[in-house]
Amino acid sequence: MMISQSPVAPEMKDFGSGVRVSTMVMDRVRSFGNFDAVARAKADRVQGGWKMAGAKARLWPSGRFKDVLASCVQIRRPRVSILTKTETSGALPTDLTSEAFFDWLERQDRRFELVEGSARMLPYVKRAHSVIAGNVAFALQTQLDRASHRVHQGDFAIETGPTSIRYADVLVEPAGGRKGDRKTRSAIVVVEVLSDSTAPDDFGPKRHEYQSLERLESYIVIDQDIRRIWQWERLQDGTWPQQARIIEAGSVELPSLKCSLALDDIYFDAIDAGPSGEN
Repeated sequence: MMISQSPVAPEMKDFGSGVRVSTMVMDRVRSFGNFDAVARAKADRVQGGWKMAGAKARLWPSGRFKDVLASCVQIRRPRVSILTKTETSGALPTDLTSEAFFDWLERQDRRFELVEGSARMLPYVKRAHSVIAGNVAFALQTQLDRASHRVHQGDFAIETGPTSIRYADVLVEPAGGRKGDRKTRSAIVVVEVLSDSTAPDDFGPKRHEYQSLERLESYIVIDQDIRRIWQWERLQDGTWPQQARIIEAGSVELPSLKCSLALDDIYFDAIDAGPSGEN
């Protein structure tokens, strides 16, 4: 008669902060890279109550990427985190740093900005808004050298302070920078397309935040309903004018980029024709 034996629990190594990895798994994957460092990185990101998890450990041996299934990893996670509570109740989190905001943002299905530590939902836009932003980005990309400047449209963040993250409709920054970065403070030109819901912010707090950026040279607000543009250009003494230059014809000059944006290009196919066929 066979007598079954209870399985022996694997020997575990504790990396702190609730992350434990079986020594068997460590032995199997150690040849692929520094598993200890990966586990410690996981330890830095978790806290709270125990939970079993089959986790993929990403290892980079000799510059190569490896995915190793570490099925014996135990991770401590909070049963209910502060952010989970706020999401469940429908309230938006407050008192976030920029890094905490990005971690929270990964779990959202809507777009948000961070304003003085508080998450703020971004509105949906009309076709005209999207067309104008695309026209501006296209006009800049066709004039600028990709080796010296990068043009971003809508999805790359600008850090305007330690607890403030903005998403401009179009921004230009110097080329380079780490490809894994999620934000920049080096914007040279920032463009916002105006709408009724964003006007108080675009002309008020957001303008002052952008103008506090050390490298910014031009801030532009574009009306999406009529051909009208507001431009603030940094003065030679480093200050900003209180009043914007209002442009309704011709082009927007950008001395810092040595290029210009013609209004005909900015508003191409963006404004519906009137009864007489005129925009």
